[in-house]
Amino acid sequence: VWSYRKGYNCITVDVAKKFKFSSSTWILLSLIAGIGLGFLGTLLSEAANSFIIDSLMNPVCGAITGLLSGVATFLIFFSVMSGICGMGNLSTFQRVGRKTFERFMSSILLCSCIGVALLLPFFPLKGSASANFDFDAVFQMLIAIVPGNLLEPFLTGNLLHVIFLSICLSVTLLVLGTKTQGLVDVVVQGNALMQTIIIPICRLLPVIIFCTLYQVIVGGQLAGLLQLLKFPLLVALCCVAWLLVSMLRVCLRHHLHPLPLLKKLLSATVIAFSTASSTAAFSTNVENCEKRLGIDRSLIDVAIPLGQ
Repeated sequence: VWSYRKGYNCITVDVAKKFKFSSSTWILLSLIAGIGLGFLGTLLSEAANSFIIDSLMNPVCGAITGLLSGVATFLIFFSVMSGICGMGNLSTFQRVGRKTFERFMSSILLCSCIGVALLLPFFPLKGSASANFDFDAVFQMLIAIVPGNLLEPFLTGNLLHVIFLSICLSVTLLVLGTKTQGLVDVVVQGNALMQTIIIPICRLLPVIIFCTLYQVIVGGQLAGLLQLLKFPLLVALCCVAWLLVSMLRVCLRHHLHPLPLLKKLLSATVIAFSTASSTAAFSTNVENCEKRLGIDRSLIDVAIPLGQ
């Protein structure tokens, strides 16, 4: 393609991209492979399966999980700080933060109501409800948000402590203004670094999914899971109901078609369901919101860590 820009003749050549599977495709393949090879694994001897699981799968899954947890802690820390510092001033943070918190709390309340409505017919309440309000328990829960020291959140991996610490530090940087621009640049670069590091780690998530399904089927836990399938199905039904309600609200407000929106959210949803970990789906969720949904990055860096 030829173009003339600022006194120069420019020729642009588009190189055809090689075909590659998407993250959703790899996850689907790992689900199929885990189930299929799991049933084939039942034909092997107990010693062979013990070697495969204990000597191969468990160490590999442990290493991947450790890498993911360690990087995710720093990723959330830098992500929240980068998002808040990127707002530029304290008044913008107060406005956006208040709206985000209000919507988050209203979403929790609505989701809780949907869950109670769906689960109550299957799990009726028994006994008499107490009207006493345990103020001490609520107070202790609020106090527990505050970490004991600056290093404790990173050593224990407590994400609630990490978010609290990152909000406090980033608000302090906003108050100091241009005096701390050097530190803000370090935070932005740290966020970019963590985002880069976690991408290849998240590509290993299908390995965890495959190993988990293989162990469940080979270990004979599938029958027990099927017997206890009532509660997981109801929980999944609640999640699907909440997803549909959220999608309907977004589609009506922004005049969107639900199917393309669902397709854009599918990869993060599948990762969260298959690994039972919001941390594992964090980077995929961020990527979907930024690149597929076009949400502002400063809002993503604040809302997603709070919501997950």
